[in-house]
Amino acid sequence: DYIPAGLTLDDENWTDNTDGTATLKAPFDLAVADGSKTVDITFTVAADAAPGSIINAAEISAVSGVDNFGNPLTDVDSTPNANPDDETDVEDDVTDNSDTDNDNLPDEDDHDIASIASVTVEALVDVSLTKAVEDTSGSAVNSARRGDTVVYVLTVTNDGPNDATGVVVNDLLPDGVAYQSDDATANNMSYDNASGQWDVGDLPKTESRTLKITVTLD
Repeated sequence: DYIPAGLTLDDENWTDNTDGTATLKAPFDLAVADGSKTVDITFTVAADAAPGSIINAAEISAVSGVDNFGNPLTDVDSTPNANPDDETDVEDDVTDNSDTDNDNLPDEDDHDIASIASVTVEALVDVSLTKAVEDTSGSAVNSARRGDTVVYVLTVTNDGPNDATGVVVNDLLPDGVAYQSDDATANNMSYDNASGQWDVGDLPKTESRTLKITVTLD
């Protein structure tokens, strides 16, 4: 099994080869013609897996045994191995090894390498907001009088695991204060003091953006 990025092996019946592949620990027999065997493999989807589809592929790496005449068994339309790069066309579902796609290469039709799972990963973010009040020198303010100037400091943080896009924060100024200025434009953002809308924009994981709004108490 070829383990793609975004998946971690979580199955005691398989050996992690630490090279991006896993091998089933116990080989099995297919003693009956036209017989089949289902093998499960369990993965954990990584918390930081990229959004989109994760495709996991498996391959028959070896076939052993002899026929009634003592000759080594062969697969009529496949060459079992552990090389993911030597397959030609695994889309067809016939089993005659014919060149159905006219590329002058035989078709490994038994799908000895095939996409066996498609996991759709949705973007996940954890965005938090804090708000503090400071004086114009940056010191914390616990109380203020009429006529004093204070600064509201809003900080939005993305704790991941994915990047956030189009982040918008609404913080409408309360009655009793008069808007003076903000630093949104200087930091490539925008703030509308009338509606209280702060357009943060894109916010990569683990990063923060800060908005300072200066007001005067009426």
